[in-house]
Amino acid sequence: MSASADSGGGPTGAAGPRVRWSPGSWASRWLPVLGWMALIFLLSAQPGLRVSDDASVDRPIRTLAHLASYAVLAALLVRALLTGSRPTRVAAIGAWVVAVLYGVSDEIHQSFVPDRTGRPSDVLIDAIGAAIGVVLAVVLLSAMERRRRKAGSPPESARTG
Repeated sequence: MSASADSGGGPTGAAGPRVRWSPGSWASRWLPVLGWMALIFLLSAQPGLRVSDDASVDRPIRTLAHLASYAVLAALLVRALLTGSRPTRVAAIGAWVVAVLYGVSDEIHQSFVPDRTGRPSDVLIDAIGAAIGVVLAVVLLSAMERRRRKAGSPPESARTG
């Protein structure tokens, strides 16, 4: 936790420890994940959230929203979990599992919101979206790492704490 906002001798301000925003810091990796999760939670808490009263319009758009939101969440999780010694495969699987578990908790949460329902089919859609996000993140991050190596920069794992 050397690059995080710990209280063990790091820089502090009047309000306590300062958050470090270096590329490998805890804050730069995990705050986007937490922010995205909060956005999903807030949207899920909206009673009767619909795009249209016509189910033939509403359902496909909601399906795409589930796919996209969980793809982004999983990609952010891959980025957060990829640290120094952790293999890409472990980060990818971990990201997918966390995203799917968050999807399960989101559907349970929706079952308590007026005019909303928790659907197992939505968890399946979330899982597919998360898989897409994991694959895209791994491909993109691998391409960035190859480009970095070609340019002679140190690998990301050497720059993180």
